[in-house]
Amino acid sequence: MDIANVVYAAVDAVARRIASIGTAGALALTDSVADRLYGAVAERLSGSAIGAHLLRGLETAPADTAAQWAIAQALAAEAEADGQFAEELRHLVGQLTASAPQHGAFGLASTTVGGQGFPRPGPIPPQGAAVGPDQISKPRQTFKPTTGGVIVIIAVAVIMMLISMTVLAKVVLPQAGITESARLNRLEGIWTTQTSNGSAMLIVRSDHTVALSGGSPSCPGRVTSPARSNYVFEVDCGLVKTTFEAKLNLRGNELTLTSPGGVDKVVMHRE
Repeated sequence: MDIANVVYAAVDAVARRIASIGTAGALALTDSVADRLYGAVAERLSGSAIGAHLLRGLETAPADTAAQWAIAQALAAEAEADGQFAEELRHLVGQLTASAPQHGAFGLASTTVGGQGFPRPGPIPPQGAAVGPDQISKPRQTFKPTTGGVIVIIAVAVIMMLISMTVLAKVVLPQAGITESARLNRLEGIWTTQTSNGSAMLIVRSDHTVALSGGSPSCPGRVTSPARSNYVFEVDCGLVKTTFEAKLNLRGNELTLTSPGGVDKVVMHRE
């Protein structure tokens, strides 16, 4: 019997055992073949957080086909990685089949593949309900994606992720003023103000260099933006190098400069 059929039969038997008698926590396992199979599956899956989660899902809803399918995938992976575990499952399922050639304790029917009998699952009955031959259904078909199909799915997901990241970086973030370049672009232009010493002018260029003048000479410098609506100007007036912090209002037409130490503030307006 190939490992896929072994795993399928094992999951079906465990699900029917839980549905008919209860979980191992509710009723201690016995030396029956079904209980030993349940114990082997539980011990293997409990070795990882994901496996334990899948086992709890089956114990909570043994008739849930999604829970059965998830357990089957996990057991198949374990069996492929561990030949000894695969043989243990094959041995127990073989014993279960031998002890229930027609209809076993959990409503299993027997069918033959390659000269060997293995349990064929029918519908899971409610806990405590009797199971008869009329309750046996046809085998369920499970979807097994091919390697090529998995590669295509992964490739499509990667392409969609790259497209999303490109749109985010080139459209969403700049429009929201989240990138520094986008924030600095909002300052580009000429700003003026009137002070007690006369007028002052601030020119912000597209390369983020600035020129601050309150007469002559002009003081060159640069501007950076460490956070949204916040800016730092560094200007060199020869003997004195000064750093100003600035904040842009929501409308983008007023720029408030604060001198070092936060003593003086000057509001400049966009020309």
